[in-house]
Amino acid sequence: MEVGAILAWLPVIAAARLTEGVADENDALLRLAEANGYH
Repeated sequence: MEVGAILAWLPVIAAARLTEGVADENDALLRLAEANGYH
């Protein structure tokens, strides 16, 4: 794998890890939205 490809993936991986951290909150927000009739 090229160094450039690895560097290109770093922000994607970092974002995914951050997203995992708030996934539970997002699930709760989505459930609230669905309960209120927003899809």
